[in-house]
Amino acid sequence: MSEMTAHVKQPARRNRGRAQKDRGYRSEHEAEKTLARFGFRRNPLSGAAKHWPGDLIRQVADGRCLRVIGNKRRQRGWKVLRQWLEQEQAQCLRLDPGFGLTVGYWLPEEVFLKLLEEAGYEIQASGRSDA
Repeated sequence: MSEMTAHVKQPARRNRGRAQKDRGYRSEHEAEKTLARFGFRRNPLSGAAKHWPGDLIRQVADGRCLRVIGNKRRQRGWKVLRQWLEQEQAQCLRLDPGFGLTVGYWLPEEVFLKLLEEAGYEIQASGRSDA
């Protein structure tokens, strides 16, 4: 092995393959349990096929606008967002990437669930959907 290649740092293997897939599944499953009472179900093909958008989908035909939710599990990815939220003493952050890209919003789960309740998304107390 040459001196040049001996000092090249290899990428960490802990975030590859089956373990990463399992962590994503567990996160989606937990989100499904939390959002089931609003009619959201896990989309089992979300990562496998591009024509199946979103990780959680709502197939209740009641005309509500929120029907697809993406779910991302990151160990360290949200620290700055949490700091900004605390710094602003806000319930929600508006994230503007500039350059004509889509503006997004980030809010804690308890605020999101309250918004769903206030908007009338709750379908049944049992959390089961008839759709």
